[in-house]
Amino acid sequence: MAFNAEASSCAFSLEYCTRWLTCPGQVTDIQIDDSYTNWFQLNVEWNAPSDIGGAPIQYYEVEYKHDTADDSAYTEVTPNPLSISTSVNSLITNRFYNFRIKACNSPDCSSCPWKIGRVEYAPPNPPNNPNNLREVQRETCCDKMTFTWDAPAEDGGRVITAYLITYWLQNNKNQLWSITVDEPELLNPGTFTTS
Repeated sequence: MAFNAEASSCAFSLEYCTRWLTCPGQVTDIQIDDSYTNWFQLNVEWNAPSDIGGAPIQYYEVEYKHDTADDSAYTEVTPNPLSISTSVNSLITNRFYNFRIKACNSPDCSSCPWKIGRVEYAPPNPPNNPNNLREVQRETCCDKMTFTWDAPAEDGGRVITAYLITYWLQNNKNQLWSITVDEPELLNPGTFTTS
């Protein structure tokens, strides 16, 4: 009877091939998704470890705290994320937070190593309203109107990537239409044509 630690290269006529299950390596490159599609939510991302410890990653444990708090202040993110990202709500803006993350390939990964990353929660402020809304063309044949406007004086710290437009008929505010203008060629100046 022979034992071989590499299951893929067994070379004996009678043997038992074994695979030793160990902790995965550390995750890498903890960072935030700074698109801030939700102003009140921080999206954290990381890369899976290159060494998975002999079995597929089942889930990740994620904890966070304000970076000046002691280690007893870590809060666990629940449920445990199954992929390489998670979201956290109710953070204080313009503060730094420490996230510690570990990969788990078994139900008990208490001895597996944490990876700690420091990130800033700094969502942009909402931009001001656009300026100088004006009609530039009207097609009476088919009730079409084209409007244009100038970008807000303050963009909140990020480049404007879209405008949300809501409009209605003059005598019927109960029927609203909303559309998002996000084509780059229509953003500066902003341009929209009713249909």
